[in-house]
Amino acid sequence: MSLLWSSEDEIIAAGYDCEAFRFKGSESGWQLAGSLESKGRPGLGEAREESALNMFRQMDLKGKTQDDTKLKTDLLLQPKSMGRKSTARRDNTPEDHLMAAIDYPLRVCAWLAQIKANMWVRNGISLRHQAATYRGVNQRDVSHHRDIFLLQTAMVICDPNRVLTAIIDRFGMEKWVKGLFEQKPNAQDDNQHLDVVEDMIHLLIVLLSDRT
Repeated sequence: MSLLWSSEDEIIAAGYDCEAFRFKGSESGWQLAGSLESKGRPGLGEAREESALNMFRQMDLKGKTQDDTKLKTDLLLQPKSMGRKSTARRDNTPEDHLMAAIDYPLRVCAWLAQIKANMWVRNGISLRHQAATYRGVNQRDVSHHRDIFLLQTAMVICDPNRVLTAIIDRFGMEKWVKGLFEQKPNAQDDNQHLDVVEDMIHLLIVLLSDRT
């Protein structure tokens, strides 16, 4: 409900459908005096007027019992009861931001493993050319090496278990690390699956031993 006009003993406020209601104030409190549009708009029932009055009473009660600072804070933080619904905002930690930053280079490493395992043959030679350029002598200092350094930074700063879980997830090896070796993705045959596992283990060795 939005305030349209007010005086010492009278308030006019609009509901969610922009219909204006008039409230009268006295020593006993505020009372609903009626709708300004009820005569021209038939069908306005007592239940509707009572609902508007209850909403106003709740707002008036908050204004009496809470101090100005807390009331303003509640109005800013609480979702609005009308209009677009607001979703709760999660407070991300610095570790969450770093994990989001390493997700892309981690996906690139998994993509390189899949290319090496001949899982992208239908895309032609263009992907192989991209992979060769990414790891090539001319570009690796500003591409592959920097991605490896970023992953190593995450393993030092973030929880190692969380980073390892992200690596396993991006390579699609959740079942393999649980000992379910026979269960593999439908898009991989046995040789391709082993090649991807080998590249994942090789990446872990590089992250632990390479001095970038």
